[in-house]
Amino acid sequence: MSSLTVTSTEQASLTLRPEDVNRIKLDGTDRRYGDWRDDLVRDGYAVIKGAIPRERALSYANRMYGLIESL
Repeated sequence: MSSLTVTSTEQASLTLRPEDVNRIKLDGTDRRYGDWRDDLVRDGYAVIKGAIPRERALSYANRMYGLIESL
């Protein structure tokens, strides 16, 4: 039985489209916005008040606690 080894070398290039220029980079080199986007870059998440109605958020929390308690 014989074997064959193939080695390939590829170079990847990144081309920014005009609409990509304003995207958040999440690498610490992005500009400061003064809003929730700074929290997202720094912490990896952002809390946005009012994004989900209170009743739905409480329902999600109850289901999460129920799942944890079932383990």
